[in-house]
Amino acid sequence: MATGTISFGLVSIPVKLYSTSVSASKISLNWINPETNSRVKMECVDRTTDELVERGDRVKGYEFAKGHYVIFSEEELEEVVFKATHSIDIKEFVPLEQVDPIYFDSAYYLGTNTGGERPYKLLASVMREKQRAAIATYAARGKNYLVLLRPFQEGLIMQTLRYAEELRAFDEVPVEDAEVNDSELTLAKQIVDQISNDAFEPDKYEDEQKGRMQ
Repeated sequence: MATGTISFGLVSIPVKLYSTSVSASKISLNWINPETNSRVKMECVDRTTDELVERGDRVKGYEFAKGHYVIFSEEELEEVVFKATHSIDIKEFVPLEQVDPIYFDSAYYLGTNTGGERPYKLLASVMREKQRAAIATYAARGKNYLVLLRPFQEGLIMQTLRYAEELRAFDEVPVEDAEVNDSELTLAKQIVDQISNDAFEPDKYEDEQKGRMQ
């Protein structure tokens, strides 16, 4: 998908980014005109006048109050977006178990690039032995991503993370308190033990909806 460089201190490791998912395995449906058997084109319409707005007549804006927008020119947007450096700058190493999966977003495999084989292997080995993950920033596609690097099999995975401000606090979720007695707790433990496994085996599970569609 792209190339990048893992950097921390005086260390630079050239890498390549690969998608972890197979897009061809997904089933996607398109809107079709049955009379012509052609795809339908989506068009942008003004909500107030219902008139068609051509691409060249559209601008981008931020809604700061209901129905009120700050308009940005393309030049202004170029000034504020992050320039794509493709540098994966490690800020710190933390215990992997300290990063709650709620922060996880997309995942990418990191492969070696020319000249980076030995330091790549060394970094992956040390992180695996120390059971540490690396918190880093990654500037690409006009954004500054917060990412996590973690050991995976014989290499590394880069996991994009959500920023703390992007997560809703759990205390906003209504959870009513309830009393649980010892007998109920004992029965619940027995049920959990009956269907417990010591390892996650993803191959056991299939997308039933995809199968039905096929």
